[in-house]
Amino acid sequence: MGQTNVLARYPWHVHLIGEGGVRSYLKHSSMHHTFYRCATIHGTNNTLLQDNVAYDAIGHCFYSGEDGVEEKNTLAYNLASHVHFMEYPRTSGAQFMDNVYSSDMLTQPADTTASGIYITNAYNSYIGNAASGGYAGFAIVKMPKAIMFYRDLEFDPGMTPEERPFIEFDGNTCHGTGIWWVMGGCIYVGGKLEHVDDSSDDLVYNPGREVSGRSTMCLTDPTNSSPWGRYTECDLVFTNTKIFLANYGLNNWGARSTIDGLEAHDVTRAIAILGYHYVHNMLTVCRSNSFTPELPGTSWYEKRWSQYHMGFEWYDTHQRHIIDGITFRNCGDAASGSPVWRFLTHSDRYAPGFLQATRNVKYENVDTSMLIRPSVSDYLSVSGYLSNWLDADGTVLGSEADGPKIVGAARGGIEWWRTDDDCTTQDIWYLCDHVSKDNDNRRGISSFTIAFDEALDAKFDANTICGNGDQIECPRVGSVVHLGYQDPDAADQVGLPIKGNPVITGPSNGLGWLFLFDSGSPVSIDFKGAQIDEDDVVLIAIPYPSGVTISLHYVAAYWCNPVWNQYCDHEFTSVNSIAEVLASNGDTYFFDTNRGLLYFRFIQQRMSPLDFTSPPAYGNLGTSYFERSDVRIPPIMWHGQLELRVSGCKLNSTNSAYCAKSAYDASAICEDYGFGMGSYAAAFDRCVPGLSVTTGESLYIKPTKQTKIKVQSKITTTEACQQACFEDAECGNFNHFAKRKKCMLLRGQDHEVIRKNGWTAGVLTLSTADPVHQFCQNKKTASQGTVLDQIANVKNWQACQTACRDAETCTHWNYTAKGSNKKTCALLSDLDGGTSADKKSISGPRSCTDL
Repeated sequence: MGQTNVLARYPWHVHLIGEGGVRSYLKHSSMHHTFYRCATIHGTNNTLLQDNVAYDAIGHCFYSGEDGVEEKNTLAYNLASHVHFMEYPRTSGAQFMDNVYSSDMLTQPADTTASGIYITNAYNSYIGNAASGGYAGFAIVKMPKAIMFYRDLEFDPGMTPEERPFIEFDGNTCHGTGIWWVMGGCIYVGGKLEHVDDSSDDLVYNPGREVSGRSTMCLTDPTNSSPWGRYTECDLVFTNTKIFLANYGLNNWGARSTIDGLEAHDVTRAIAILGYHYVHNMLTVCRSNSFTPELPGTSWYEKRWSQYHMGFEWYDTHQRHIIDGITFRNCGDAASGSPVWRFLTHSDRYAPGFLQATRNVKYENVDTSMLIRPSVSDYLSVSGYLSNWLDADGTVLGSEADGPKIVGAARGGIEWWRTDDDCTTQDIWYLCDHVSKDNDNRRGISSFTIAFDEALDAKFDANTICGNGDQIECPRVGSVVHLGYQDPDAADQVGLPIKGNPVITGPSNGLGWLFLFDSGSPVSIDFKGAQIDEDDVVLIAIPYPSGVTISLHYVAAYWCNPVWNQYCDHEFTSVNSIAEVLASNGDTYFFDTNRGLLYFRFIQQRMSPLDFTSPPAYGNLGTSYFERSDVRIPPIMWHGQLELRVSGCKLNSTNSAYCAKSAYDASAICEDYGFGMGSYAAAFDRCVPGLSVTTGESLYIKPTKQTKIKVQSKITTTEACQQACFEDAECGNFNHFAKRKKCMLLRGQDHEVIRKNGWTAGVLTLSTADPVHQFCQNKKTASQGTVLDQIANVKNWQACQTACRDAETCTHWNYTAKGSNKKTCALLSDLDGGTSADKKSISGPRSCTDL
């Protein structure tokens, strides 16, 4: 039945019945060897197709909407199989494809990618259907407006065919398809169908990706008098879907979706999604034991099953994905290079901000060596070193007991994502606590782009620098380091590079980000594309010489209009400390002329109008976060920017876009935060106070005159290194290199405060030539005295001294580090001052100020 390429000549066809479709149905029927489609709904609502079987059809089989206006129909428990596309299969090695036009030999150009079930308007119910074969199993095409008979129909906002949500898409299955295109999906949300122009009856179809994907809208306020206020953005919802033996399982180029209860077995990739998507309770069985496939030929698609596969891929830019509940089974294969998770890392041009978060991740029989891999490993791109994701419960590479983590790239020696010494490294990724174990600080992920050199921007726009996988040079122009925690002198080795594509993404809520430009600090910087949670702090520091004039303005999006009483331009005011900057509403700066540093906080503002009336806090601005399962990802502010302008500096001799380099001092950031003399950064977000004269606690300092005694390996903490120094009779000072777990024992004198290049230096106690304090510096054992108490299992001598201070009559203490009485602390009184050398013990007074 049916006449190939002839409109309205189908085996079954309901034609222009309007709302009367409720009286029409097709049930318990079979259609096979049809010449054009299987069953078609045209200009009809409320009809029913149920329990039908179709086999061996030309063109789209169950054609659920011919012109894009067909709604409230039900397709339930139908089978569409062995579907043939017309002409030849459209294909490509990438996302995009050429247009296909209607002709005398091709009435409907979308038939070149014929599917089992074809959907132009999603506002129907699709329940329990099965699709086998075809270019795709289910095809949901983007249609900006109705075509053919209804082409002149005007739609209210939110009612166009491409904006309609599913009434229901539940319990559908698909297999045996998607092989004709590298990104072909069993369920495919993509492609675009429309008339060539308003005066032509010809159709044009593009099977590939549309950059502006279908944007689903739902009726939320039916009584709103404005048609623009009745509909709001919502998800295209897929529930309880099963896919097997396919290329891509679900490929969705649409703007938003919820994918709940998806199972994908024996596919190249379970899902490929762009936009804002929530995935819940998903099972991916990369390779099952259900059968051993035969290979009828040697073509790439015939060998596809036995070769490369992937569990899940994170895209590289401008997405929001939250996954709650995903199980990978039989995934990862080092032999074929098949990863469980993969970051897209080929590009210097498209770079990630904060894109994704997961929780409740499970693995069953996976190759752990392939757990998280980059798509490109032979070179390091901008997208490569910015790769990150929020593991919201610690289950990606550990367990819930480990707590939530930030996963960040650990490649090329770049330590940008390493937030403290508790971070671990797995393969080429840092795993760092999302919430600090030391101070309960929540670490965020923030991102923005800077523009500071018009000549550099022109090269980028002309595609002469920073390629998209073709390794065109992307020149380095500077770097960013964490204030206090990373040594500015080593910024070019451990800091985040600033390149020709100057996207800055990193861990926020720290002490601050210090920007260092190779040619000197720019005279003009625009900070734009902000993606910063309103609860997160991004303090920026930039060196400038004293005597310059600073101007900072936040400028709203171009459509902001003061004539409408909108606030469109906000000038920052100068304050006198970092504390004042942080306490403000995000609209102040501090220019520390003594240290040669400009400080300001970059906050995310609304695009229009601006609002600086209250301190930044989540929810104040009313912006749209992507939130699911108690996880939120902030939006990107595509318009509006913070503009910094600096005048009065000596310019770079070869490039007037920059000031000449100027001296600055960022070493005392913790003191500037109010932690006192000698305080230092023990993490990117934590300062540790320096010497306390009243308690005799040690200050981490580095000897300038020193003799190395020995170097010990596998020393993981500074405290352990200090203890090793106490246990060596000759040691007076130490240096600990946490990254390499090295401990250097030294003799030395004349100390200075320093934490540099990863080394933490220290002395046993207070360093001074005053004889009163010499007893604190030398290892001695009390020869006489009354033992008040002996305490077992004391961690170190500092704890022993603390115990002495807590005992009212204790004047001295003796800590045994080695031997049979290891870790024993003796609390003493009435010490006569006699001493004897003993490598196993160290003694001291209640406090270094007590003698």
